[in-house]
Amino acid sequence: MSRIKIDQLWVPDTLDGEDTADFLASVEGSRQVQIHIWGTDDLAASAAETLQNFRDPYEWYVVLIARLDGGIVGQAGIVLPLADSTHLAYVTLEILPSAQGHGVGRELLEAAEQFVRGENRRVVVVETHHPVSALALAEDERLKPAQGAGSLPLSSREVAFAQRADYHLQHIEHFSACPVPLPGTLQDGLMAEAAAAQHGNFTLHQWLDRCPDKWLRDIAALEGDPGNDPDWPAEDLEAGGRTAGGIRDAEALVLARGRRTLVTAVEDTASGTLVGFTSTTMLSTLGEVDFQDDTVVANEYDGQLLGQLIMVANMELLSVQFPKARRVYTWTAVDDGGCTDVNGKLGFVPAGVSGQWRKDLGSLR
Repeated sequence: MSRIKIDQLWVPDTLDGEDTADFLASVEGSRQVQIHIWGTDDLAASAAETLQNFRDPYEWYVVLIARLDGGIVGQAGIVLPLADSTHLAYVTLEILPSAQGHGVGRELLEAAEQFVRGENRRVVVVETHHPVSALALAEDERLKPAQGAGSLPLSSREVAFAQRADYHLQHIEHFSACPVPLPGTLQDGLMAEAAAAQHGNFTLHQWLDRCPDKWLRDIAALEGDPGNDPDWPAEDLEAGGRTAGGIRDAEALVLARGRRTLVTAVEDTASGTLVGFTSTTMLSTLGEVDFQDDTVVANEYDGQLLGQLIMVANMELLSVQFPKARRVYTWTAVDDGGCTDVNGKLGFVPAGVSGQWRKDLGSLR
């Protein structure tokens, strides 16, 4: 008889009740896994932030927990989009290092797949994470993704696990980190380089937390363009465009999690339209850790250093609004040359890669 027991995590209404033990253990387990992978808990969500994940009106969030000899040793976070891409399910597996090798991951993934089948989801997406130290030691054969560039070592425990579960590597993203604030001379030089390519044809706009009403439609159009994600199958990109209400809801959710958002957008002054934007989210309540979110520039403006312009300007805004900020993290598609080049100029240092894996449940018999 298996010593592993899978249950759905019970989510408390508040964190100050007497029934929060499992929830808090789940949050702490997730933090320990982040430390094991990346060597830091900078990206770990607090209990208050995690609680807000279950209140997102656009995504149904469920967590399955695994107990081994009574203690919680792993979990599968399941995200089911409710507004679009309703054929997809995203599953995040987190197994405590001390529990690896006991079949916990396998049983959790099987339970998660059974759950999403019951919700009529046809495609499951999971991620594997590989710190740069593990990649540097791997000299064996490599596995290339179906889309985009990069590769993962076949000797990786995570790669072997995904393949045994019949998942297929879809694409790979770089994970990198940058110390902030940027040196003044570097920041000024990059801004001057980008400004010289603009010929005075563009205007920057910046805001904290809330997009001005004037720019809602433009931001929604830029966010909702499926062409911004070329490394994923077209059938998985049901992007009908974000609505103004959707943007406002997303802003409210970020604030409810105790996080702050900084945005720098660029306007084509001739048309009066925003043609690009970049955003970062302050993760730490201490104001020290920031995450680089989307950077989008309309395709017809490629080659004009607009991405560099807005990313450097947003770094400057970060240092003004959050002077205690010390680190910025980001994930970038391996073959996104524009963002990779700018990140290199800014001082981002590789920390590892993440593999995006896909399994079509509808094709299984």
